[in-house]
Formats: sequence, structure tokens, C-alpha cells
Amino acid sequence: MTVRSVRHVALRVPRPDASSAFLGDAFGLVPTDAGLRGTADAHPLVRLSEGPALGIDHISLGAASHRDVDDVAARVQRLGLRLVEEPGVDDEGAYRTRLRDGSGLLLEVAHADKARPDPVSHVPFLDRPMLISHVVLNTPDLEATAELYCELFDFTVSDRYGDYMVFLRCNRYHHSVALGQAEHTSLNHIAFEVGSIDGVMRDSARLQGLGSDPVWGPGRHGPGDNVFSYFGDPNGVVVEYTSALEVFDEADPREAKVWPMDDPEQDNVWGTGDPSDEGIALMTGAPDPYLQP
Repeated sequence: MTVRSVRHVALRVPRPDASSAFLGDAFGLVPTDAGLRGTADAHPLVRLSEGPALGIDHISLGAASHRDVDDVAARVQRLGLRLVEEPGVDDEGAYRTRLRDGSGLLLEVAHADKARPDPVSHVPFLDRPMLISHVVLNTPDLEATAELYCELFDFTVSDRYGDYMVFLRCNRYHHSVALGQAEHTSLNHIAFEVGSIDGVMRDSARLQGLGSDPVWGPGRHGPGDNVFSYFGDPNGVVVEYTSALEVFDEADPREAKVWPMDDPEQDNVWGTGDPSDEGIALMTGAPDPYLQP
């Protein structure tokens, strides 16, 4: 697989300081000068800049090698998409290329050595987020976008949830990117791995103690089998604590299947409830204002 991970998500929001405070002080990411990181790598997982509305500045995907970055750039040109930036070394030493997908979303594919993080105190956070587990995007062109991402990045379809969602993997975990059918392109949510089911529950309880109620969860998804708890930040960004995502045998993966949407327990097998009206509105979002042809 050419792409092996989601490196970071860069967002524009009306109040970056408010999101930074929530994601750092409450949610548990670690603030740095470049953004907010997890405990597994010094590279930021979330970058924030100011903009008139919530939207995606870009999403950075991690490649296995420089050659993989070059291969993506060649595929972009072969498919007639817009190559925004030729492969080269950025200011932080990563070898990257940038492109616009079929919806106009800016995507980056980069290769960089893992940067060892400085030790982080786990007090008062017993279960700080480690890394980005997955990103979910809303799209009006579900099948076309899924097909494009598989061709561009070597993603593989793990499962489908009716005709509403496609789950795409780029490593041994069930999905690193998922796509949901919607009327427009936008961010649905960003999920962060915290290392254990107990961690999801402890973090969820801790945030509730700080006055932030989950907009969905805790619960457990059918597709992916992961435990989840979703929260909304002050700018409307939906972030998820998650763990126990299904692991595939990369040498002999199981066949993809379609999970039926007519069984409400498939979306949350614990039966702890559906997303709140607020959660649905936040995850649906508004058309992303930063898309470009």
C-alpha cells in the first residue's frame, strides 16, 4: 500500500485558540508550537489556523517511502487531477506532494521519519490520545470518491455500511479513512486511538466531569468493532476517543462485507443510543468553504 497512515488534519476555524484549549487542556492532545500532537510521535496530529468558518485546510497522509510519494504524483497527473505541489522536501524535512481530489479537497502525501516525542506526563490524563486512528469525510459522490482513493493511494475497501458508508484501510487496521454519503463535502469527525477500551471510558467520564457531554456514545460500532465516544469542540469539530479497531491479516485479509442499515444495532452494537441531534448536525456540517477546483 502506498499510503500507510493519516499523519495530520489541518483545520481552519473561527476561533483557533478555543479549539486548541479544548483539544489540549480537556481532550488530552499535547500542545506544541506546530500544533497538537499525541503520545506516539512528536509530529502534530491537528493543525489549526484562523478562517471565517470551519473547514479543512488539508489532510496529510503518510507514505512508506519517497518513491511512494512520487508514484502518487504520477497517478495524479495520469488521472487528470490537479497537482498542487510537485514532490519535494518541505520546511519540516518531509518529502511530500500535494493535490486536489475530485471534490477540490487539498490532500498531502508525505514521507518523514518518526520523530521521537518528549516524555509527556500522564497526570491528570491517564489515557492521552496516541495517534489518529481514522478520519471520516462526508461526500456527495461516495462511490466515485472511494474508487479514486483506492486508485490514488492503494486504499482497500474493508466494509460497507449499506449504501451510506465505505470504510477504507491502508494498513492492518479496519479503516484509516471512511466516507459517508452526504449532500456536500465536509469533515465528519477525527478519531484518536487511546490504547484501550478502558481508556475510552475513562476519557469519556473525565470530559463529562469537565462539563462536556458526548454527542454520541460511549458505544461500539459493528463495522470496525471499535469502541467510541464522540465530543464536539467549541468550533464544532467532532473528535472521537476510540480503541479496539478490528485488525486484519494483511497477508490473508477477510473479504469485505456489507453491513445492513435496517438493523439499528449494527451502528452501535451495545445499544446505548443513537447520536444526539447536536451530534448529527455537527457531523453533517456545512459545505466546506475551502475546496478549490
